[in-house]
Amino acid sequence: MAGVHLITGEDDFKVSETAKKLIADAGSVETIDSAASSNAERQLEDVARARESYATPPFLEPSKATWWKNVWFLPRSGGRKSGDGAEQRLSADVKAALESFANFMASSPLPGNQTFVITAPGVLATSVFYKTLKGVAQIAAFAEEKPREKAESAKAFAVETAEADGLKFESDAAAAAFVAIAGTDSRTIRSEISKMRDYLGDGETTIRAADIEAITSRGPGEETGVWRLAEAVAARNAGAAAAAVKALEADGGFAVVATNTLERLFRQLAALKDAAAKGKSDEAAAAMGMQPWLARKNTGFAAKWTMAELRAARVRFMALREKVVSSSGGADAMVLVEVLRACRPRGGR
Repeated sequence: MAGVHLITGEDDFKVSETAKKLIADAGSVETIDSAASSNAERQLEDVARARESYATPPFLEPSKATWWKNVWFLPRSGGRKSGDGAEQRLSADVKAALESFANFMASSPLPGNQTFVITAPGVLATSVFYKTLKGVAQIAAFAEEKPREKAESAKAFAVETAEADGLKFESDAAAAAFVAIAGTDSRTIRSEISKMRDYLGDGETTIRAADIEAITSRGPGEETGVWRLAEAVAARNAGAAAAAVKALEADGGFAVVATNTLERLFRQLAALKDAAAKGKSDEAAAAMGMQPWLARKNTGFAAKWTMAELRAARVRFMALREKVVSSSGGADAMVLVEVLRACRPRGGR
């Protein structure tokens, strides 16, 4: 749908899925991701890129969409939490740039073949940015639900997501038990259902209480977040890995947990890759205490890496673990840099 769209909400999965539908039919899509823009300089660069993309009509393609995503630095009643628990406030320069961009959008309507989507955790309704944009943008906000309403919505979403994967819960109670363990975050539910699909294999379609207890990670929390980071890194998905790091860094001491997890990940991937070449995958998985469904999945991930890359990455995360343990600051940035280095394409910069 052409025009300007502002989509906000703390449930990143719902926000992202809504945005994807808006840009699905565009001839070309430009994505600007502000998840890792942790200082004013980077934020100003993102605003400038967004403004340039807005002002640039489609070239060759019949239509164009721009998705400016994870814009956590829009004006809000409270700042974003940093790793030490302190609030990161919006700088005056960034606030002024956002207001200027909103005025530009208000005075320069898009043509019918161009779409501009902004997604963010939230925005202050009394801010100049919001008031200016409200007159020209279509706005969708996923409001925070009360605990009971959130649990019911999460259960319905879990059932719907399972059905999309060809699965079904054995009962309403089983679906409720799943949400009680996995939590109400939509992205976490999507990840846990994906894990369940791998766990059950192709021959089973019913999710039973025993399956939920055996495989579902407790969340939201460190276990689910670190699992999401490890899977993104294993898949060499730099965008998802960066987002996982940013989501985790609000927890004190996350850098130590993340480096431990990633060092173990690369050790296991290397072992599985070596075993697969020798036709001994089952023996290797059993020796590591890895369940068959996870061994199959990780063997697939291992194929995305050369053995040299896996060994080098493990050595780097071992070294990084020692650094973050003794570091008095900057551990978050070190983890993010090393994660992005590991995920870069073969031969990429």
